Amino acid sequence: MLGGYQEKIISLLLIYTTIERLVSNSLGEFIGKLVNRLKNYLNPRVAICFNEFTTGLYKRSYVFTSIESYLSPKSASVGTKLRAESYKKGEPLVYSADYQEIIEDEFEGVKVTWWKGTDDGGSWNCAPLEHPATFDTFAMDSKRKEEIVTDLIGFSQGKEYYAKIGKPWKRGYLLYGPPGTGKSTMIAAMANLLGYDIYDLELSTVKNNGELKSLLISTSPKAIIVVEDIDCSAHLTRNRASIHEEYDDENKNENTKSKPTLSGFLNLVDGVWSACGGERIIVFTTNHIDKLDLDSERKNGCSS
Repeated sequence: MLGGYQEKIISLLLIYTTIERLVSNSLGEFIGKLVNRLKNYLNPRVAICFNEFTTGLYKRSYVFTSIESYLSPKSASVGTKLRAESYKKGEPLVYSADYQEIIEDEFEGVKVTWWKGTDDGGSWNCAPLEHPATFDTFAMDSKRKEEIVTDLIGFSQGKEYYAKIGKPWKRGYLLYGPPGTGKSTMIAAMANLLGYDIYDLELSTVKNNGELKSLLISTSPKAIIVVEDIDCSAHLTRNRASIHEEYDDENKNENTKSKPTLSGFLNLVDGVWSACGGERIIVFTTNHIDKLDLDSERKNGCSS
């Protein structure tokens, strides 16, 4: 049935184009309105896009969060894959449909289909953390362990301190050592101690800086962002001079120019977006610290 209607619409459009050249503007405008009404009659659906983040400071859109709150009861009852968030301390969890999930709804007599997607195709996949590691079972020097635990707990309770000194509430760690020395176990112990989510960021799979920014902005508070084995990707650890040379090379295509780098990642971490939300820990790991140019990569870029 739809195929026949489409052929008729194409024929009408061709006729309209021919008539428009022969008749006055007023008649052409009348026929144009008639054609639009016919198209709306055959396909009455209208697509409206609500962006999750506003431009500028990259804050979450009030309209977007309001829609999530409105759909929360329906998402919890009919959704098969949900996301749970708490926007303010002490408030109940708000359930929303996960990416690609479809929710059918009726609003004031109008049938509405809600669908949550991404522009860049970059989004996080969720999985429960079931790693049993704790600092009680983690084998390391007891004094050093106590220092790390004290530092982590102090960070998690440092909201007022970071607000007082006027810095974003974030902290960075670099874990290094040969394979099998417990770097991943340490990260799991950190997450279990604080009750934080872990975001595993593979920089080499990110398409461009825009997608990288979207991924970082979409992380929740109380999060550990992990960038593992940064020494294994030479093109991600180039110094700034080589990056500027690449940007100045007019023969490079746009995709190559916008490829994310470790320096670009650190710039995003220290940029304005880092003040959107808080209580984030960034952990880098490497098997070969001697391969990293720590000065050019801003050794203190993620410090407290």
